[in-house]
Amino acid sequence: MSKSSLKLARKWIKQADAVLVTASNGFAISEGVNLFTDNQNFRQALGNMVTKYRLPNLLSAFSYDYPHDVERFRMYGRVAEFYNYSYHASPVMQKLQGLLAGKDYLVWTSNTEGHFKQAGLPVLEVEGSWLEGICQNGDHVDLKNILHEIYQKDQAGTLTVADVPLCDICGGTVKLNLAGPDFQINQTQVDAFQNFITRNQNRKLLVLELGIGAHNQLIKAPSMQLVAGNHNSRYITINKGELNIPANLAARAIGFDADLSLALEELLTGNDLGAKIIPPQEVKGTPHEDTKLIKQIYPSYTANTLLVVSSIKKRGAWYLKL
Repeated sequence: MSKSSLKLARKWIKQADAVLVTASNGFAISEGVNLFTDNQNFRQALGNMVTKYRLPNLLSAFSYDYPHDVERFRMYGRVAEFYNYSYHASPVMQKLQGLLAGKDYLVWTSNTEGHFKQAGLPVLEVEGSWLEGICQNGDHVDLKNILHEIYQKDQAGTLTVADVPLCDICGGTVKLNLAGPDFQINQTQVDAFQNFITRNQNRKLLVLELGIGAHNQLIKAPSMQLVAGNHNSRYITINKGELNIPANLAARAIGFDADLSLALEELLTGNDLGAKIIPPQEVKGTPHEDTKLIKQIYPSYTANTLLVVSSIKKRGAWYLKL
């Protein structure tokens, strides 16, 4: 069954006119970025700040109430230096790139480490990026090189309050543009996402879901509804030990209960490496399509057409609240 399901999944990818990749923490973890654990990468990145502020993980490091902005940007600089400054596409990213070669595609992610953008993939980062800042007037600031300079001064022992970045346009204080009360979604990315959806609304669309937990509804729910509303579309999900395929998609869905690297290798090469694969399931009767959830985000969505992203505005307050 696994061999035939793998063959079918590869066929779906080959036949797809476009691929919408959806990705969350599982993909980041496969690249060594784990927001939730105290591991070697976390301690190597933050150094003595881990014990100084008793930080249990990266997520806590970003939310910690530091005594002043110098310390906050010291942490940002160390994180960006370790995870981003010398970043090269990881093996799992390279496999994804190989799988998407020659396709019209876009990545829709809640990951904030910025690796998809650094790897050259078109992306919508719905919870922002720790490489991007936002000033008090809403101007976006590219922080990659600024954070590198902060890191260098941190290591040299010369980092001062004068090195805390200010906006070149308005002179205001810069904060990281991450999900929260001040978050403003990158409108350029939103426009690219809208164009992708619009040009593919009548074509064969494949949603390729990578490392999104079964109960993580931020991207999973609207992307599933997108597939449910377009009967030319297909859905492939990869997530070890935590697959969630609703009945209304079961006939057009394949699940890989396996590590991302292994599953992507199988999809790329066609070689059966032992991934547990859930094939499409026959559904009796007509599956109920609950469009209420997606209409919270995309009011123009109907069950007969693909959504048009008319409700995504500059601010990022549109994403799901469950």
